[in-house]
Amino acid sequence: MARRIRPEDLWQLRTPTGLAISPDGARVAYTMDEPSADAGKWLSHIFVSSLSGRDGQATQVTRVGEKNLDPRWWPDGRWLAFRSNREGERFQVFRIPTSLGEPEKITDVEGDVQGYQIAPDASGLLLRVKEPKSDDQKQRDKNHRDVRVADEAYQHIHLWWLDLESGKTQPLTRGKFSVSTATLSPDGRYVALTWSDAPQWDSHYFRTRLAVLNLKTRKRKELAGELGRVSMFDAPQFSPDGKQIVFGSELGDDALFQLIVFVIARAGGRASPVAPKLDRPQRAPTFTPDGRSVAMIVGEGVNQQLVRCRLRDGKCELIGPQRGSVGEMAVPDRGREVVFTHSRSDEPCELYASRLDGKSRRRVGRVNEHFDDIRVRSARVVRWRHDGWTIEGLLWEPRGRRPHPMIVNPHGGPQGASNDAFAPHLQLLLERGYAVLQPNFRGSTGYGREFVARILNDWGEGPMSDIVAGVDWCVSRGIADEKRLGVYGGSYGGYMTSWLIGHTRRFRAAVAQCAVTDQVSMYGTTDIPTFLAKCLGGSPGEQYERYWLQSPVAHVPNIRTPTLIITGEADERVHPTQSWELYRQLKAAGVRTELVLYPREPHSVGEPHHRLDNLDRVLNWFDRYLRGGR
Repeated sequence: MARRIRPEDLWQLRTPTGLAISPDGARVAYTMDEPSADAGKWLSHIFVSSLSGRDGQATQVTRVGEKNLDPRWWPDGRWLAFRSNREGERFQVFRIPTSLGEPEKITDVEGDVQGYQIAPDASGLLLRVKEPKSDDQKQRDKNHRDVRVADEAYQHIHLWWLDLESGKTQPLTRGKFSVSTATLSPDGRYVALTWSDAPQWDSHYFRTRLAVLNLKTRKRKELAGELGRVSMFDAPQFSPDGKQIVFGSELGDDALFQLIVFVIARAGGRASPVAPKLDRPQRAPTFTPDGRSVAMIVGEGVNQQLVRCRLRDGKCELIGPQRGSVGEMAVPDRGREVVFTHSRSDEPCELYASRLDGKSRRRVGRVNEHFDDIRVRSARVVRWRHDGWTIEGLLWEPRGRRPHPMIVNPHGGPQGASNDAFAPHLQLLLERGYAVLQPNFRGSTGYGREFVARILNDWGEGPMSDIVAGVDWCVSRGIADEKRLGVYGGSYGGYMTSWLIGHTRRFRAAVAQCAVTDQVSMYGTTDIPTFLAKCLGGSPGEQYERYWLQSPVAHVPNIRTPTLIITGEADERVHPTQSWELYRQLKAAGVRTELVLYPREPHSVGEPHHRLDNLDRVLNWFDRYLRGGR
């Protein structure tokens, strides 16, 4: 009999990442994380599953070290390479026989290896290496003379070549810029790379360019300059004949983070959209083995779908399931099957294989069988009309009689979306008897460029009205109890949580995690200030009134809702001072509030013990104010 989900079950959830299909198409390698309760951190190891037969169960390849990442097959299939920090803080490249055995170290560069690729003829490795600190800087650090000047003395990321026969390395790029991704052509003569003028996230997000490097002449040629910037999230990919490149870019500032896949000739020219009529976000593009199509992941409403788009006419056909969320995929150099990860609201992530025509899909083994005996609920798609638009969302309902106490869970971004994917923290809320509404308000991706653009210059009022209309829809249908409403979000979702409680008294409890609360100080402390300038029409100096009036702290006098505030102390995206500002002002206003800070945590709470503590605090906060304690 199925049992209730417990917070500690999250430790058993596995998500395969970094998929790599073997040259013969018979196996897939990937990375999975597992918690170390003693060390209080997550360990990453390499696994391999067979793609032939019915078993496909995961075989663990690495067992030593904290992080083992980025599996890559040797061209002859006899070795499996990976990146690891098993010998210290710096990542290096290792390889292990596919028959298993002891790994051997391949690289010993002074810097940190942040990415690599094996040459098609196995003659060398293309390395992406973060520059080490200079001897002078190391001495200054040792003597506590480690003064820093902002935006100076970057440790750039550059390309190097390791000749495997001689063991010698040589630089391929130099200068005051950083390489974010790099891919070798099938003949090993060229590198498609993305680069920006600094290694900071703001530069990577908004100033990334595309270029091709000729390995013989060492000359770089910039491509797609007319697009302004390209995506740093996906590495550009060559066609099988090496003559074309696919990559992601944005069409303009009105649709931030709605990435579109383009194709361009390696020799240069204008870039063209792969699917000109597809007004949906696209990512992870890869050529199919015949070079006639591009496989990619497309956001369609609450779903993340795997599709194949023909280059000759832009027509797209579904490869993966229509419902649910494809996370990653890998296309073989030859063969007819693509491997991908997929989950749904009621199904944890698993590996799947499918023919490129979308037929004969099958699951590859199991990685989350732990959840077979756990009771979970499925979300359903709901829609409501507001302000001339159809707004879509996911509704999760618990067992028991209606109306339910309900938690509104706005997504982050704001140019993001709530997707039909397995969410164990929401399953915990369901087991406590709460319904959950995840609204895809204006600005959400997956609904077209015009819908995404509606968030510009309006982070507060417009999205709030979409969300409140969804709450009204749930209340009017007897789903939600009007007197027992809560709101819980992180990042922009934390912003919207803080905004909602400053503009309505409908919510009896709130949890704001890593929340943007003061747009003015946010601009001065975030690692992506350009993002705010593009969303709000300029810098605070140019748009001060807009920044301030769209700051939740400007409306603290209206707040009466008990609010739990959560942040990571190492968050550079939304600095912890944002949470301190809200906390101090709520305390001064006499609002019941608590501030919880997690050491070492960035823009999410990730360490195993921290995650359990976080979930426990969130559940207890809502129980206290929506259910009168349990």
